[in-house]
Amino acid sequence: MKPVLEMSDVWYRYPMREDWMLKGIDVRIDQGEWVSVVGANGSGKSTWVQLLNGLLRPTQGKVFVHGLDTSEEQHLLKIRQQLGIVFQDPDNQVVRMTVWEEVAFGLRNIGVPPADVEERVNQALQMTDLYSLRDRSPHTLSGGQKQRLAASAVLAMRPRVVVFDEATSMLDPWSAQCLLKIMDDLRGSGITVIQITQEMEEILNSDRVFVMGGGQILEVGCPSDVLRDQDLLQKAGLVPPFVARLREALAQEGVSLPDETTSLSEMAELIWKSFLSK
Repeated sequence: MKPVLEMSDVWYRYPMREDWMLKGIDVRIDQGEWVSVVGANGSGKSTWVQLLNGLLRPTQGKVFVHGLDTSEEQHLLKIRQQLGIVFQDPDNQVVRMTVWEEVAFGLRNIGVPPADVEERVNQALQMTDLYSLRDRSPHTLSGGQKQRLAASAVLAMRPRVVVFDEATSMLDPWSAQCLLKIMDDLRGSGITVIQITQEMEEILNSDRVFVMGGGQILEVGCPSDVLRDQDLLQKAGLVPPFVARLREALAQEGVSLPDETTSLSEMAELIWKSFLSK
């Protein structure tokens, strides 16, 4: 089966710069995966995203989206219809006067018939729990609602891949969880999700994690393996989530918990059961 995304020996250097931002990146991502890309500032994550839809072109190597080469101009429109990006700041993505019109804007630009526009917009707003706010001005929404609106506009295009580029970084914890729930729902419907983040708590439900540092992929693994590798996280400049740090502290006190324990409520229940069994 062909991968939905492929990067083959990709190197990238910004114009007028001597240092490489990306160095020899090789990536294969399959349809329906939820992949998290983590790394500190300057690790190359944002450059990675911009290469995926042709905003940047590799200095060396190739990037393919569903087999289409992002370096070839004639493929860019189709690539950008198949791969949508939700960026960090929702205010920079809002251009229309109502929530409904904002989601419809991109569809009208590519000539989707009016009846199909209505169906797609309503479906996208229902997926993000914004349908009841369809007549509101986007500027009256909370930060979390605006980010869900940005996601709605992307989902209405019906892409096969959705990239969330640090999309939770400006949100409160509840709003961030709402967006993570949308990512999980997308994966469940067979859409490929790529999440760019520095928040290690957010990678727990992803299928694979790419750890980046110095423009390279330092490691690829499942969340539990990555979080257990303290040396790797330190090298990448990342802080393990609180649950992982607490598990480590408990282990030093002789209380062993499964690596699959990913939430505080789960951990509390296991600790309580261990005390009851004594």
